Amino acid sequence: MKIAKFNNARSIVAYGHDLCMASLSFPLALYLRLGDQFFFFTHSYLVQGTVVFSMVAALVFAFSRLYLGIWRYASVNDMVAILRTVTLTILIFLPILFFLFRLENIPRSTPVIQWFVLVALMGGPRFLYRSLKDRRFRLLHENIVKRRIPVLLIGAGDAAELFIREQQRGTEILYKTIGVLSVKSTHIGREIRGVPVLGHVDDATDIIQNRLATKPEKIIITNEKIEGTIIRDLLTLSDSAGIKLSRLPKLSDFQNALADGADVIKPIAVEDLLGRPQTRPDLQKMSEMIKDRVVMITGAGGSIGTELVRQIAALNPAHIVLFEVSEYALYKID
Repeated sequence: MKIAKFNNARSIVAYGHDLCMASLSFPLALYLRLGDQFFFFTHSYLVQGTVVFSMVAALVFAFSRLYLGIWRYASVNDMVAILRTVTLTILIFLPILFFLFRLENIPRSTPVIQWFVLVALMGGPRFLYRSLKDRRFRLLHENIVKRRIPVLLIGAGDAAELFIREQQRGTEILYKTIGVLSVKSTHIGREIRGVPVLGHVDDATDIIQNRLATKPEKIIITNEKIEGTIIRDLLTLSDSAGIKLSRLPKLSDFQNALADGADVIKPIAVEDLLGRPQTRPDLQKMSEMIKDRVVMITGAGGSIGTELVRQIAALNPAHIVLFEVSEYALYKID
């Protein structure tokens, strides 16, 4: 283990804060356990226990990874680090406490209570600080950005949560999420960071037309595993309603794009409609199969047949026979 590096004044302040919380945790745990009897507790035991625990905490905290994170972005990982550090501190303190006092005048439940107290004292200020910062950024965002583009998200997963979080945090983002449509019925009626999950994706038409006070200007697909049939239905809906349909990239690419400050909203691609990865043809093998041969194309005047005629003609066949039931379509392609 390496001793923690305090690269700036904020790390030192955080370290000092945690030591103060550690010093308070022992007498506070005793008070919670003893109640009014705490004031009759032996003064020397209280002082010695507080000093010893503070020394143990100072040593354990110095070797922990608590001060690599930023309070502004306190997360579950930071909470896990706090739990691990507090547990280790209590486990080291227990045999020392037994050696000093034989636990004669100290209730056996005190270390357990102290564990909960210290976790709250260390974790509470971190998440309170983040909450206040997020609220300040949201207020600043609303003041700076006079108009944001209302968007409707498809998919109530991790990507949707990350997208909403970034829109609430940043001051240069122009999107405002007005609702989420889920592909799972279990998510309906719940919220993601204050944004309601309005209903199932199958009810998108009814929700957009009748249940939204603000009409979305863009529908963004956040679920990367959504079926191609659903995307086709959404594309039809967006065309009829005059709403743009886009999608987010994969979650890993989305996070990288956010870090680089790039635009994360992408247009719908052909493979999105297929619902599977696009298969690209081997032009060399196709050329070997078609070159200098007679090829007949049925339905040659249709949209698919027309494209086949153009692509096969480019591969140098000996002759192309066009078969079409529509004389006008055959005339056009000819």
